[in-house]
Amino acid sequence: MQSNRYSRIALALLSLVCALTCAQALAASQLTLSSDIVMAGGSISCTFTDDVKGDLTAVARFTIQSGARGAWNVGGAGRNVYTSEKAGTWRVSARYGALSAVATLQVTPNDELPFSRIRLSPARSYIHIDDILTLETKVYDHFGNLVDVMPTWEDWEWEDWAIPGEFNDDCQFMPFWIG
Repeated sequence: MQSNRYSRIALALLSLVCALTCAQALAASQLTLSSDIVMAGGSISCTFTDDVKGDLTAVARFTIQSGARGAWNVGGAGRNVYTSEKAGTWRVSARYGALSAVATLQVTPNDELPFSRIRLSPARSYIHIDDILTLETKVYDHFGNLVDVMPTWEDWEWEDWAIPGEFNDDCQFMPFWIG
């Protein structure tokens, strides 16, 4: 009779352990971003929660996919804040012990800051006098991201450009350098 009683106790304990393990396995960890989209140079904050353990933001380790550049605040409150740099779609991760979660962050080029660089091509060309030279322009933000804007060219004269050499009406071609 005694062994039967111990068997029932052991079975009850085993059932309890299985129930707790299953409940923990079904518990969901979630990583929430303050925004899914941010411009390069902008910041987001992350929150990491778990159905069983609650808010783990203060103790979690946050990372972003390699190549995204940018920086996480270091130490103390606010270490869950990420400041972006490289445009693209990036995977953000949170981890605490065996718990982890992933979210997606879209970083867009920053068209609000002063542009860092404008590239014109072709950079060197020969054209007939009175011909039109079409230039391709690429504009980059402070972080090196290609910005989707079309610069406007207004009120410029040939004298504003550095064109080496002397020209007269007998010239057939005019060399053109940018830089």
